[in-house]
Amino acid sequence: LITDSIQGGTDETKLATFLKDKFIDKANRYLIFTSHTTTTGGKLSTFITSPSDRDVIRPRLPVITSTEEAQKLTSEAHKGALCFLGLAPALVHTVYNTKRRNVRRAVEGRFSALSGPPRDKKSLSAVISTAITGTGMMTMVRELGDWAQCLDGFISKDEGESVYVWSPCYLVEAYEALERSTRDLDQDVAEGMLFFVDCLRQLIEAEQDSGKEWEGVCAAAFMQRLLESHLLWDRSIAIRQGQLTPDAKELLPEAVLQGCRFGGVFRPTKEDIIKEDGFSADYERLREKFLLWLANPTRALKNDRAAFFVKPVRASFPKYDFFIFIVEDGTVVKIYGYQCKTNPKNTPTKDAETDFADKSFWLFGTTGDDRKESQQWIIPSQDAFVSLAGFSLSRTCPPFMLIEEDGGELWRSSRRVNGGMRIGIVSSSPPLDFHFKNKTPPWQPPGPIMTARSLPLQAPSDFSACRPTQMHSSSYASSSASNTYTSAL
Repeated sequence: LITDSIQGGTDETKLATFLKDKFIDKANRYLIFTSHTTTTGGKLSTFITSPSDRDVIRPRLPVITSTEEAQKLTSEAHKGALCFLGLAPALVHTVYNTKRRNVRRAVEGRFSALSGPPRDKKSLSAVISTAITGTGMMTMVRELGDWAQCLDGFISKDEGESVYVWSPCYLVEAYEALERSTRDLDQDVAEGMLFFVDCLRQLIEAEQDSGKEWEGVCAAAFMQRLLESHLLWDRSIAIRQGQLTPDAKELLPEAVLQGCRFGGVFRPTKEDIIKEDGFSADYERLREKFLLWLANPTRALKNDRAAFFVKPVRASFPKYDFFIFIVEDGTVVKIYGYQCKTNPKNTPTKDAETDFADKSFWLFGTTGDDRKESQQWIIPSQDAFVSLAGFSLSRTCPPFMLIEEDGGELWRSSRRVNGGMRIGIVSSSPPLDFHFKNKTPPWQPPGPIMTARSLPLQAPSDFSACRPTQMHSSSYASSSASNTYTSAL
């Protein structure tokens, strides 16, 4: 069309004039750019807005919002696998319809083709910070090298800046690559990184609807916060700390919030912590075994404060799934215990009472908007856990995808506000509220990220019409109009 309009001319001035007169200076005209590299969007924003004050719209890629939508792509993917693949239609299609291999192997092959950043603590800081906060200076994203191709980058209307989402499948690959090749990595940190990987891979390895998928996400979220805290303590590397809501701060010991060395992962066996009756927990024995493990000379933590992740190997340890121990000068000074539940009707009973932990938390997928207490257990609000989980995990592993089937309606009914539906999302700022009509799915990520002068971009409802891409890509639209919107891509 351009060639016809300039009558086959080759004069660059004529071409530039044509584009300016017919596109750039006209209202309701858009220049659409696509790229497989998220950093392109930031550069384009700088280029377009600096001389012309035009908007650059970076929408989030479409995401799967229900298992029903996923069925249009494949009947093989279960809820855990959908979350592991970041709820991204293109990834789900590629893994199940094109590669026809197991999820883990398909992703590993794709990720291994990327060279990535230098294997050092600076790169680890960039991975953890972008995963938790979702934001970061462009320099931090550049530090990821071509791993940035694995991020979904878009502009948040609430943050007013570029934000990024890691799909869990790529996040675990980044953790594993850094653990394997980083020379100056503390052994305990490396242990925690591998544990984080194992936890998130429960999404594809655990028995479906066993509750282990949700437990894996919860454990990974807390482990990532412990690693973030360690980097805050290790002043040799800078990290942008993700902010937490007041209720979310309650979920972590004060030492972790301030920046605390990570001491490792303790995995006691059944013989260590179960009484002779075969089912009762021996908590004092657990403490003794931990202190014996801690006394190993290789740990050298007797004169330092450190946080430890304690998770019994036994799949059904009574009352708790995992703990955070805070140790000072060789003494356990604080214990936080956590129980992960997927059945919204299963609340703490009298039998659940225990005085072993200083604070005990009952982690539900559907707890409503308010913090509650029951039988000495604290039941955090949904917003508190979303805040703690961080930007990427809260968007790719929403609770409604992992709780029991009858919990979905409870999620929907508990989240309606003023005729709409609300979910609080936290990155590096206080909770953000997103409202949706009741007819929309139970959870909609804030993908329609536009400028204040634009209307939201809604993801297509029929993903069978989408053209899958080989990897996360980003689309950018530059507009000269002042009151326009972009239809669904």
